[in-house]
Amino acid sequence: NDNILTLEFLENQNGSADITISATSNSKEISDTFTVTVNAIDDAPVISQAISDVTVNEDADSQAIDLSLVFSDIDNDDASITKSIQSNSNSSLISASINDNTLTLDFLENQNGSADIIITGTSNSQEISDTFTITVNAIDDAPVVSQAISDVTEDEDADNHTIDLSAVFSDIDNDDASITKSIQSNSNSSLISASINDNTLTLEFLENQNGTADITIIGTSNSQEISDTFTITVNAIDDAPVVSQAISDVTEDEDADNQTIDLSAVFSDIDNDDAAITKSIHSNSNSSLISASINDNTLTLDFLENQNGSADIIITGTSNSQEISDTFTITVNAIDDAPVISQAISDVTEDEDADNQTIDLSAVFSDIDNDDSAITKSIHSNSNSSLISASINDNILTLEFLENQNGSADITISATSNSKEISDTFTVTVNAIDDAPVISQAISDVTVNEDADSQAIDLSLVFSDIDNDDASITKSIQSNSNSSLISASINDNTLTLDFLENQNV
Repeated sequence: NDNILTLEFLENQNGSADITISATSNSKEISDTFTVTVNAIDDAPVISQAISDVTVNEDADSQAIDLSLVFSDIDNDDASITKSIQSNSNSSLISASINDNTLTLDFLENQNGSADIIITGTSNSQEISDTFTITVNAIDDAPVVSQAISDVTEDEDADNHTIDLSAVFSDIDNDDASITKSIQSNSNSSLISASINDNTLTLEFLENQNGTADITIIGTSNSQEISDTFTITVNAIDDAPVVSQAISDVTEDEDADNQTIDLSAVFSDIDNDDAAITKSIHSNSNSSLISASINDNTLTLDFLENQNGSADIIITGTSNSQEISDTFTITVNAIDDAPVISQAISDVTEDEDADNQTIDLSAVFSDIDNDDSAITKSIHSNSNSSLISASINDNILTLEFLENQNGSADITISATSNSKEISDTFTVTVNAIDDAPVISQAISDVTVNEDADSQAIDLSLVFSDIDNDDASITKSIQSNSNSSLISASINDNTLTLDFLENQNV
């Protein structure tokens, strides 16, 4: 330019060049030639394809970057360029390593943020570096199982079981206390009833059930979930029998008839045949009131005479050597019993016209509920009052045998105690006796004058015989104290008195 010659050395070129400069003056030229020699220099490598910045989400998979084209060396073979990590500004976010031409980026778990990675290319002892930035976006991680729920093994009919769920799940990005727990599934709801209240899982073992169940619990944090499954094993246990239909209490009046109770449905055994359950009387609190016995499935209650009060009866059911008992109460109401005959009046046999007879009635009747001395006695009936006249004074029964009567009579004596009665009947037998005839119309005395006419007296009505025909009575003169005064004779029923002449007294 004007008088200035500018030499521009082309990049990365070496060697020699002859430069000829021409000078022209008034159309006439002259030239000068000089040589430029450019010495060869080993250039440092250069970045030919810069590493692009990297943006990923938290917990991304490892990433590999091909470094083979990042650096080049015009003076040397690019394949000979070695690559190394000069620096990593955030090793808690990224772990970086190089193997040959491959840069591997490992994203550390649950980390987010940014890191500047400087990669150095070295060629023939000369270096060049390339810096790129890695950005890891924060991601809300799902919760994880930090302490898995242990499997549970219990016997059948175990008590409820509680499990603390507070430490089962954790969430690195959120507060663990905010994780909600719920039951996702229960593979055997006929074995286990499961429920959650806050952080407490309650397992209720359903009655008489055994087997296994898988329970899956879900932890939810900020709409993200994780689940943990554990197994419950319930061992089969031979349960004791149970009372399925309790025996009802019994109320009866004193001296009730025997009562039977069917025991076949009282006990049951879920693990064995109910028909094989044996029943027995474990205890009877008042054996003076009730006599209890069992035959097969029938319980018989025998109410003891004249007893009242209460008794507790305990019946035991035994199945496969295991027992259950059922207690019921028997109440026997007191009843005012009628008096009873304790010493029946003996039958009486006497001869006709016997003397009066007395019978002591004080021990004939008794009353278990009242004072025997308060029992009043009365004559209920007399089947033959023409034979016997009966009367009672206090406890004395008087039998009066009516004159010249024979035969039999049933006498019923009633006893009354507290308005209740009992009667005793006995028979009086009066044997017939042949009575002597009696004077029914005595012969009147006779007064006459000396030498009176003979006198006839009718004897037909003088004697009578209650047991025989009066016409059959024969009359005779037993004695005459003064045969010099009177001559007496009888013809049939006529007594003839002949007054002897000139006799008197």
